[in-house]
Amino acid sequence: MQPDRVDLSPDGQPSSLFILDDDPLCLQIVEYQLQCAGFAIVGMATSADKAMEQIGALEGIGLLPELLLCDICLVQECDGLEAARRIWERFRIPVVFMTAYTDVFEKASQLHPYGYLIKPCNEHQIRAVLEIAFRQKRARDALEQASRELMEKESRLCVALADAQRMLVDRVQAEMELRDAQQLLADLIQSIPNPVYWTNTESIIMGCNSAFCELAGIVKEKLNGCSITGMWSGAVTGLWSAVDTHLLYEGGIHVHECTLPRVDGSTGCFMHYKSAVGVTADKPGNGFIGVLLDITDRKTLEQESSLRLRALDVAVDGIVITTRDGIILYVNHAFETLTGYSASEALGKNPRVLKSGKMDVSFYNKMWTQLKNGQSWSGELINKRKDGTLYHEAMTIAPVTSAEGVITHYVAIKQDITQRKEFEHQHTQMEGQLLHAQKMESIGQLAAGIAHEINTPTQFVNDNVHFLQTSFQELRPVLEVMNELLSRPAGKPVSTSVVEGMLEAFKTVDGGYLMEEIPHAIEETLGGIQRVASIVKAMKEFSHPGVKEMTRVDLNHAILNTITVARNEWKYVAELTTDLDPNLPSVTCLLGEFNQVILNFIVNAAHAIEDKLGHNSDKKGLIHVQTRTDGGGVSIAISDNGTGIPEQHRSRIFDPFFTTKDVGRGTGQGLTIAHSVIVEKLGGSISFETQMGVGTTFHIHVPSTPQPKQKSALSTLSTP
Repeated sequence: MQPDRVDLSPDGQPSSLFILDDDPLCLQIVEYQLQCAGFAIVGMATSADKAMEQIGALEGIGLLPELLLCDICLVQECDGLEAARRIWERFRIPVVFMTAYTDVFEKASQLHPYGYLIKPCNEHQIRAVLEIAFRQKRARDALEQASRELMEKESRLCVALADAQRMLVDRVQAEMELRDAQQLLADLIQSIPNPVYWTNTESIIMGCNSAFCELAGIVKEKLNGCSITGMWSGAVTGLWSAVDTHLLYEGGIHVHECTLPRVDGSTGCFMHYKSAVGVTADKPGNGFIGVLLDITDRKTLEQESSLRLRALDVAVDGIVITTRDGIILYVNHAFETLTGYSASEALGKNPRVLKSGKMDVSFYNKMWTQLKNGQSWSGELINKRKDGTLYHEAMTIAPVTSAEGVITHYVAIKQDITQRKEFEHQHTQMEGQLLHAQKMESIGQLAAGIAHEINTPTQFVNDNVHFLQTSFQELRPVLEVMNELLSRPAGKPVSTSVVEGMLEAFKTVDGGYLMEEIPHAIEETLGGIQRVASIVKAMKEFSHPGVKEMTRVDLNHAILNTITVARNEWKYVAELTTDLDPNLPSVTCLLGEFNQVILNFIVNAAHAIEDKLGHNSDKKGLIHVQTRTDGGGVSIAISDNGTGIPEQHRSRIFDPFFTTKDVGRGTGQGLTIAHSVIVEKLGGSISFETQMGVGTTFHIHVPSTPQPKQKSALSTLSTP
């Protein structure tokens, strides 16, 4: 979409500019901004000589620019001030100065510029300043034209009066033409929206337009004949008499800023243009005409822009402003500190100079796709400083759009998070060490219970083996006789002594008892061995899952193993029931960490029931474990009918080292680790329902695929 043209000329043509700047990059940036603002650029040059040559050529084809946009500080034999003076003297083209330094304003004011642009400037500032400058030029042209027309009319009137022999009709016609010209001039001045006044050489007001009356708060009839010197305590007329003398004899326009009170009590900032009327080569002027241009809004905008720039420069985060093509236009001090590049080194470059090579192409493609769609982007990346060192950076980029919704610039906010990343790495290492230590502590606490669990089947296996050994000794004589019979040749008759020996052996054995008890002993022994094997396998899988990376895990199997390992912790105080979804999908996690989480919840449930029932109680509580498929993951509910969680403790149960248990029963790390594993590492959630004296249910949600996140608030559902 083409930008709207700025049309301030009477013939409807776009306002034309010629740019003079010895920095080609600045020329390109200013040209782009002017085109975006809708101004017509008829030429550009990097030196005064080239500018004079090009403007002369433009004059030859009737395309003389209306305004010169010139950099004050040209690093050449001819600076911007001298170049503007030469161009004015030869072509009478007014100037708007560009500069990054405000200390040159006083020197530049001697050339009566139509405005200033403080680098760097945006499209809106350029449009505001140049529109004012063009309006000034139009006003000056109109005044000069009106003055010329008036002088021409007066000349014709003098000729008519001198020509006594002209016919009366011609004289009357000339007088009518003069009155028409005067009325035209009066109407023209009256139609000017800016305050306009004219005085004699003694500064006595001879006339003004309605805008001037409105500003002064005095009707026109009372203003005529007043001295403008005393109206605003010299604010407007604080001009040296030498300046007035110069205007009367040399002509030209004098410009200065002033502050004037308004009728409503407020004050406004005005640009005051003053020129002598009727100056010729033969005689001085016979009065002055002045125009006041209200620049309050422009000054306010300049102050606000200056404040914004100062605020950006003192911001603690690095700030970068680029064109839509990524060319850096502005960086603040924090950026210089962060990257090692000074502002002068960064301006005009692309932020890709900070690339470290650590981020793949897809990362940047995704970022730019989002930005070009008009959306903000936030993320973390590794960049490289000027000295080659790498650093971690959190960056947010937002597109800046025009009124038409077209992206014109990008603003990036950069924060150095290197120390935070180092802390997170250390925190992860410490967390892993803490988890390992807690697991070792749990294994140590479970060791006695597991030994007891293994000892019971081991004891009856030992008893049964001894029974089988004794029974075998009793059966040995019978087996020997049977072996002797089986070893005899086929067809050989059995002697009476052998038969008697067999009968004697059978009399020493209780055959019916052994036939009944031996199979039972063998079955019981095999069951005991199976029980020991299952306990050892569960303990092995609990304490040594065999992998250090996340894998797909059957949570039902992991829960059953943990229940087995923790059996001695709960079997004396509670019955433990399960309701496990047979179609439960596997999830991605670290098996060892998940086992530790389930163990912590089961042990806490057992302790809560024991606290409620008391030690050595003949009653038992109930622990229930349930699993269900839940959308994109798995939900686990672990319930107990223990004491419940006191209200004053509910907000702190996940805090590190917080515990209400006696010394030796807990470190206060169990639920903290559970929160770290489920919420932070897996991106799941933990919530609970509790009621004093009734019990507690913990709800655990584990997503199918981990979605790591920072610490977040926990949802707590409690009933009184």
